[in-house]
Parts: sequence; structure tokens; C-alpha cells
Amino acid sequence: MDRVPSRRECLEAGALAAMAGFVTSLSPQTHPQADAADLAPYVPRLNDLRDRLHDKARVWAMGGAETVARPGKSPSDTFVYTVELAQLMEHFARAGDLEPYLKLRQFAVEHVIIDKADDPFTTGFVLWRRAIKVQPDASGTTEGLRMARALWASGKVLNRPQDKSLALTILDGYGRHYTIDQDIWLIRNYFSFGSRSFANNTYVIDYDADFLHAVADDIRESDPAAHKPIADLAARSYELMRRTPTPCGLLYDLVQPELKTMYWGIDVSVFSPNDIVQTNNACTTAATIAKGESGIARKVLAFVKNKLASDGKVYSHYYGRTGERVSRRGIRASETMAIAKLGALLDDKAAVAQFIQIGLPHWEQFVSSAGPEEAWAASEILLGLREVLAVC
Repeated sequence: MDRVPSRRECLEAGALAAMAGFVTSLSPQTHPQADAADLAPYVPRLNDLRDRLHDKARVWAMGGAETVARPGKSPSDTFVYTVELAQLMEHFARAGDLEPYLKLRQFAVEHVIIDKADDPFTTGFVLWRRAIKVQPDASGTTEGLRMARALWASGKVLNRPQDKSLALTILDGYGRHYTIDQDIWLIRNYFSFGSRSFANNTYVIDYDADFLHAVADDIRESDPAAHKPIADLAARSYELMRRTPTPCGLLYDLVQPELKTMYWGIDVSVFSPNDIVQTNNACTTAATIAKGESGIARKVLAFVKNKLASDGKVYSHYYGRTGERVSRRGIRASETMAIAKLGALLDDKAAVAQFIQIGLPHWEQFVSSAGPEEAWAASEILLGLREVLAVC
């Protein structure tokens, strides 16, 4: 005879069923995917978002770079961060909007890009942030690449050869951050102006192999002397990126070769602290190798697509070895744009459509409320929208 379940078991089963219904009600709705790759219906909304955010960012830029400074308690700790400064410059350059581009460029040339006659070694270094009347503390290699991208875009779109020349100077300075440690070539994260020394590690966001490769191709005939070192930087950047994939398909954040001296017989030089990988960083880095190492980039995109399919959402942090989520923190405006942008660069229109659907409510909310203190996210969304619209 079958055992009759106890009252306690019946109550527990009922509670679990009710909870399952409740959790299901909180899950994102599954959108119809009859023609997942049809991006045309999204174009009007995406264009509207881009135009509205462009107009906002233009007002900020025309107020001067100090307008987009991240506020501190005093002028000495209120910094203009170079990443958002450069990314806004790149957006305006690629949009063909000269006036706000020049406004931000003026600040960059006067306060961020190093060019001192008495310190030729640091010529072309780019500060990672700057507060007026505060001595520079350190260069930033991510920042150098972002600034070079902006200036190169200006040279091509706005027909400003002087900006191309300055971009090459910056890439030369970027290259002087290189070292070989424990047989690993890397671009060191920063140069400290106080100690006159370099960092001993590097982040994967300190590289942009596809951009370097494109620049090298552009100047192959016109400037063969500059072509060779930049082509070498691109090749070595791709080589380093081949070290970074995690077992689950994401990308580790940090390379620190000196760790090899303490661990015998195993290479632990590429890792993320506590094995925690940031989804946004992985997708942003994958976007820099979408052309030259598309296989690695596609695995990153496949990971987030699979997580969306299995879990109904994508989280902001995962463990690199297992692919398990770290917390319940989901992705929002900038992360969804990073994924959509990666999909666009890989010409995966189905993925682009999926993450447009997820991202649109976040992007709408951001564009409606964004202030100048959110210039970084604004620049990420503007540059992402450009790549997404290019495949629509």
C-alpha cells in the first residue's frame, strides 16, 4: 500500500508550489522569437535614444570637461576621469560633431596628455584622471587607448591629421609601458609619477588589439616606420588575450606574472580575485578582439546567451571556473549595452535582438534621468548604440 503523506509534507509541498508560482511571476517575460534577427523594428527607438543622449552629453561637453568630473568633497578630490572624457570625445568625433569634441579635446591636451620638454620619457603618456591644481599621480593604459581611439576617429571622420599624429604619439607612449616578466609580455597598468616606477600587473581592459591592428593597417603604406611597432603591439596583445579565457568561457581580469615565482609547476599568473569575473569587463574586453580572436569573443557571448536561456537573466558576476553566479545582482544599462555591442561586432543579430529587448527599459530610464556625473555610463551607451545601429 502506498504511504500516505503526512500533513507536514502536504503543507511543505503546497508552500513550495506557491513559492514556485511567486518566483515565476517575478521572472522576466519570454519575448516571442519568431524572427529574432529582425532588428528593423528597434531602429526608431534606438535612434531616438541615441539622439536624446547625444543632446544631453553635448550640453555637458560644452560646459567644459569639469562638468563631467566625478564630484568629491573638495576640488582636490573632484576628478575628471579620462575614460569617460575620451569615450565622449570618440562619440562626438564619430558623430561628426566638431564643437563638443574640440571642447573636450582642449582639456585633454592641456591636462591629461603628457608632453613635457624636460621629461621626454613620459611623452604620450595619458593620465588616468586629473584634478586641476593637483599634481599628476599616474598614467593609465586603458585611458591611453581610449584617448588614442578618440583622436584616431577625429582624424578619419573630422579630417584632422594632427589628431592622427597625436594618437600615434600616445600609442608610442602606451608601448613604453611594456615589459617581459617570467616570459610573459604585458603592458603594465600604470606609471607612477611620484615613484617614477611602473606597476607590476596588468588588467585585460588595458588592451585593444583590434584597434591597434586597424591603425597598423591604416598606416602600412603611409608610415611604415610607425606601422611595425604598432603591428607588433597588436600581435602581442592578441597573444596575451589567448591566456585569459576562464574554464567557463568568460575572461579573467588580471595578469600578474610575478606570481609564477611562488607557485611551482602551475601557472596562476592569469586570474580574477576570488575567481570572480565581471560580466561587463569580460564582454568589453571580448569586444576588443572580436575581429582578430573571434573564437574567444564568441565563447564569451555564448556564455551570456546560455545563462539567459537557462536562468532567464544574466548576472553581473560569475565564478570563472564553474560559471556559477556570485550574487543575485543582475545587469543593467551599461552591461546590457556591452553585451549587445559584442553581439553586433560579432554579427550575431539574434543575440543583439535579445539584449536590445532586455536593455531597452534600462536604456530608456537611464537616458531620461542621466546627469553629467554619469558620463561614463553615457559614453558606454552612446558608443554601444553606434555599433548596434550599424547592424540594424
